[in-house]
Amino acid sequence: ISIADVVAAHADRIQALTDRLDAEAAQGALRGQPFALRAQHVSEGDTTILMGDTVEIPHPTTGEPVRHRRKVVTPEVMPAFTRFEATETNTLPAAYVFPRDQQALRDLLDVHGITWGIPREGFCGPAEGFRIDSVKVLGEFQQRQITEVTGSWEPVEGPVAGIVVPMTQPLARLAFTILEPRSDDGAVAWNVLGDALQEGGLYPVLRL
Repeated sequence: ISIADVVAAHADRIQALTDRLDAEAAQGALRGQPFALRAQHVSEGDTTILMGDTVEIPHPTTGEPVRHRRKVVTPEVMPAFTRFEATETNTLPAAYVFPRDQQALRDLLDVHGITWGIPREGFCGPAEGFRIDSVKVLGEFQQRQITEVTGSWEPVEGPVAGIVVPMTQPLARLAFTILEPRSDDGAVAWNVLGDALQEGGLYPVLRL
């Protein structure tokens, strides 16, 4: 049985759950709730996995070496890591705001279907900025320099203006994952912001 088979068998239930979660987010019910920024794998114990095997053979057309699956099944007992456990969290804000010239960030939100807007006037309410202490490249993955920043949040004084991403939308959870600086799967991690990340400077996305 495959994941596709399970989804097909429970399609109505999954759709109803998705609709309910989207409605909660759109109504602003998630504001102030904690969500994971970083996580670790959690094992539920050992399980038996059926392992296959391959042999190297020449490609019939090019002659290049390729791996061919053998008709072999070998049971192997190994830890089953079936879920994630949060190691770091933050709460969902009312909105995020960032400068209009962050075109790469705007494009990233558009690709994921996340709603944003440009209000006529700035905000005078309280805002938070993330002061960057360090910027570290962890390595390359899928032709991206995977990046991590450390730092702390601090109050930002004065009016705030720019692109506003409200958290009263169905994809609020996804927007949180993309825009939080400490997220391990967001714009910082995938090095979308480039030179905008400077030690001692403010992360260009503010929390409202």
